[in-house]
Amino acid sequence: MINKKTKEEDLIKIVKGLDITPTMYKNATEKYKSLADTIIAYGLDVEIYPQGSFSLGTVVKPYSQNEDSVYDLDFICKLNGVSKNNTNPKNVKFQVKDAICSNKIYAERLQREYDKCWTLEYAKVSGCYFNMDIVPAVKEEEIKILNILNSPQYSIAITNKENSQLYSWCTINPKAYVEWFQSINKKFNDYNREIRLKNILNENLAFFNSVEEIPPMLERSSLQRVIQILKRHRDVYFNKVRREDLKPVSVILTTLVAQIAKSAPANYSVYELLEYTVKALTSLLEGFKFNENFVLKDNNKWILLNPVNSLDNLVDSWNENREKPKYFLRWIKCLQEDFLTDILDDKKYVTLLENSFGCTAVKNFIDLNKYEIKEPKMIINMAKPWRL
Repeated sequence: MINKKTKEEDLIKIVKGLDITPTMYKNATEKYKSLADTIIAYGLDVEIYPQGSFSLGTVVKPYSQNEDSVYDLDFICKLNGVSKNNTNPKNVKFQVKDAICSNKIYAERLQREYDKCWTLEYAKVSGCYFNMDIVPAVKEEEIKILNILNSPQYSIAITNKENSQLYSWCTINPKAYVEWFQSINKKFNDYNREIRLKNILNENLAFFNSVEEIPPMLERSSLQRVIQILKRHRDVYFNKVRREDLKPVSVILTTLVAQIAKSAPANYSVYELLEYTVKALTSLLEGFKFNENFVLKDNNKWILLNPVNSLDNLVDSWNENREKPKYFLRWIKCLQEDFLTDILDDKKYVTLLENSFGCTAVKNFIDLNKYEIKEPKMIINMAKPWRL
C-alpha cells in the first residue's frame, strides 16, 4: 500500500502534467505580441495583454474524451485613444477583425465570431492545440469608473454581441482582478519560492539557464495548484453527468478559492490547502455564508460579488437558471467524497484519481506500477474428465 506522501506527490505530478508547458507559454507570448505588431501596422493603436487563467497562473488542460484538447487563452485588445462616446461596440469589434484579417495568415486562422471575442486557431504545440481569444475593448467612461469600480485605473469596456443585430458594452477590470488575486497569492508564492524555482529550472534546463530567466507566470504556488485541481475536477465531473452547460465558470472557482485561502496558513502544502478549501466549500451545503463580503445565498438570491467591481454579481445567472446552483452543490458533495475521505486501498485511490482527472492523465503522468492494483484472476474451467 502506497503511503500518503507518495499519493500527494502523484497528485502534483498529474496537475503539473495538465499545466501549460514552457514551450506553450513561450509560443503563446510570441503569438500575441506578433498579433499586436500586425494590428498596429494596420493603423490601430492597441495594447494587447493576457487575462483570465493565463494571467493568473491557473491554466489547466481542458478535459476531452478525445485525445486532442484545446487550450483557450484569453487576451484583451484595448484600443488606445478611443472613447465610447465617439464609437460603438460593433464598430470596435469589426475594427479589430479588419486589422487581424489584414494579415493573410491570421485571416486563415480566424474562426467564428463569439459574443465577446474573435478566436484564432493555432496548430498543435507540445501535443495540444490552443486558441487565442481576442477581446476588443476601449477605456471605460470616467463617470462609470467612479461610480462602479473599486480599481478605476484599469477598467475597460469590452464589446458584447447580444444577437445578430445588437451589440453592447460590458464593463470589466481584468488587470485589477489579477492584482487582487496576487495580493492573496503572495504569501503562498513567497513560501519556499527558492526551492520551487530551482525545481522548475532543473525540470526545464533546455529553456532556462538560471532561475532569473523563469517568467513569474510559470510559477505555481499551492493556491494556484489547488485552483487547477478543482478546475480539472469540475471539467471531468460535469462531462460525466453530461451537463457541461451548467458548470461554474472559472472566475467563480478562482474567486471562491482565493477568498477561502485568505485565512489559510502560508506553509500549507497543496494537499493541505486542497482539504482546507474543500472543507470550507462543504459549508455551502449547510449555511451558504462565509462572511459579510462573501455570501452565496441571501434572501433567496445567489450572490458572489466580483472583488474588483461591487456591482458585478458573478453568479447572477444562477438566479435565472436554478439548475446551475443545484449542480454546483452536487459537485461540492462529490469533492467532499473524493478529497475528504481517507482511501487506504490502492486500487480505489487510482480509481478516484481517474474519476477526478481522467484516465489518460493518470496513465500519462504517474507510475501505476508502484500501486498494488490486484486484478482478479481469471478462472478457467477445465473440461471435466468425463467429457473428454
